[in-house]
Amino acid sequence: MTVLSSKTIEGSLVFKSLLFLSSMLFMVSLVLYSGLQRIDDDDIVSSETRIKSPYWSEKEIQKPTTKGKTTPWSDHSGKQKRIRNRQQTRDKRMEAIQQFGAHREEEKRTRIKEGIVSVREQFEQKHPWSDKARVRQAVFDQRIPNLLTTYDVYDCPDLPPPSYPFTWNLMEILENWNAGNTTLPSRIFQALCVFDWETEEHKARNYQQQDLPFVVQNFPEAMRATERWSTPGYMEELLTRNSASQQQATTRTRTSDELTPLYTRWLKAATELGQRQPHNGEDEKPWYFRLSAMLEETAYLYEELPFFDPSLGETFTMLSPKEHRGINCRFGMKGIAAESHFDGHNNFIVVMGGMRRYILAHPDQCNNMELHPKGKPNSRHSKVDWTRIHLEAKASSEKRPITRVQANEIILKAGDMLYLPTYWFHYIVSLDTSYQCNSRSGISTENKHHIVDCGF
Repeated sequence: MTVLSSKTIEGSLVFKSLLFLSSMLFMVSLVLYSGLQRIDDDDIVSSETRIKSPYWSEKEIQKPTTKGKTTPWSDHSGKQKRIRNRQQTRDKRMEAIQQFGAHREEEKRTRIKEGIVSVREQFEQKHPWSDKARVRQAVFDQRIPNLLTTYDVYDCPDLPPPSYPFTWNLMEILENWNAGNTTLPSRIFQALCVFDWETEEHKARNYQQQDLPFVVQNFPEAMRATERWSTPGYMEELLTRNSASQQQATTRTRTSDELTPLYTRWLKAATELGQRQPHNGEDEKPWYFRLSAMLEETAYLYEELPFFDPSLGETFTMLSPKEHRGINCRFGMKGIAAESHFDGHNNFIVVMGGMRRYILAHPDQCNNMELHPKGKPNSRHSKVDWTRIHLEAKASSEKRPITRVQANEIILKAGDMLYLPTYWFHYIVSLDTSYQCNSRSGISTENKHHIVDCGF
């Protein structure tokens, strides 16, 4: 029999205690390391908006298996792959943008050498853009007087107040002005601030940094483009010179039927129909013409709208060049509408002519919007007919979610530029023959949880 002395027992206990403590320290270290890794993961994912944080390296974190080999950690490898794929896509897009910018510069030098003048250059030789008074007058002549609002939206503070933008119940807004009626009311439920770029640029930047919507007026390049596009014959000349890039024109009704007339046919049809269409008429199909640009495909639009050119780098209107989603220009006639929906990127919208009514709602209204579910053809869009819902709500004792929506509205006029952050809902009605161009870039994730909570 082996006899253990008191010293042997004491030494054994000390050894076990040290072993236990070292094991605990190792576990604590492992937990801390794992926690730090998760924090880094979240930081990387949330940095998508501005794309300035480092991404995962190609080397994956490994752990031993029962067979002595190594495999990726299952809870990291999928995320790593998605992050790498996103980064590779951005890198390829940025490379294409840089090539596009270089190609345009080379093309411009060639044109100058050969004495070829673009449509814009030809216009500006006759109408110098340095004549700001003429440009302003040409744009302001298209605008209606400001309607009555609850508070002075043209005198907003430097920093957005906590309650900005103010909202009203959607039923109250639609009761005051039916979504199918293009006749202007005496007052509207406007809450968005309107900033004069020449004197209030700092305010616009402050509100943008807070991820809030607003409108900018007198933005130089937008004003010049608005003057050009509203000059009779300019658009016909622009599209004739670039006829290979003309997109489809469509007739947009609630069933979205499509036809293919050119711009001049659209303008003639839209003008004639707009003049004789009743305010709530359903008997005629409204014409809809669209132009889209994605770098080389329709390069002339980037010359027309340089504030949407990603090759110029990060700007006020191009928050993330790597996330550039092209330019979309939509020409519509009186009464054409787009159902309330949200977009997954920050959006700048410029009205180049005519007027458009926007009804806006915060992403936190997602669960009340009665949207088509994810995966359906009209996903992200409301399935409610906004021209009738306030009437149906009055006739029914049932309180549908849509009746709880809080919203506000604004009329965008020629030269107005709307900043719409990611996930904000917008319902659009063309109040006359109008046209707008927009470009999306960058993603703000502040309100993403509202969209996730309602199934997207």
